[in-house]
Amino acid sequence: MIYFIRSGKKGPIKIGYTGNDVNQRMADLQVGNPFKLYLVGHMPGDIAKETELHQMFKDDCLKGEWFKPSFILSKYIIENCEVAPVATDDIKFGIDLDSILRNVETEYIMKALELSGGNKNKAAYILGMTFRSFRYRIKKNGIGSWKQYKTGHIEYPTRTITRAFC
Repeated sequence: MIYFIRSGKKGPIKIGYTGNDVNQRMADLQVGNPFKLYLVGHMPGDIAKETELHQMFKDDCLKGEWFKPSFILSKYIIENCEVAPVATDDIKFGIDLDSILRNVETEYIMKALELSGGNKNKAAYILGMTFRSFRYRIKKNGIGSWKQYKTGHIEYPTRTITRAFC
């Protein structure tokens, strides 16, 4: 059985294999982890499948079997796994739904910009929205240019302010 376990609510995801019960494996991992672990999803598979998944998501690998919770990995889990239900403990103690939705929206916008090579008109089309709506969401979520995110280099524009004093 291949499992996807998240460390904390926003932390990295472990892609692993167990021949036993997934819940037992999660309990074993919880002993050595200071953050609450959440089962994100699971699917049938063996060690070869686990290795294949590690290779598939190698660009998102943080260390060993732990991966960044990227758009591509999240999409794969949703499309290919039996997804774990929303944990009632999260809702019982309160969640920041606005933050969760903003993060999801930002991931989709950034992926669309990546696929379109930074062309906002094409990115809006990919997401099935008007350019105006797309531009609003970029501003609302505080997203800079796609190239800034891709390169990690952000240049701030400089402007000269001249004032005439009498």
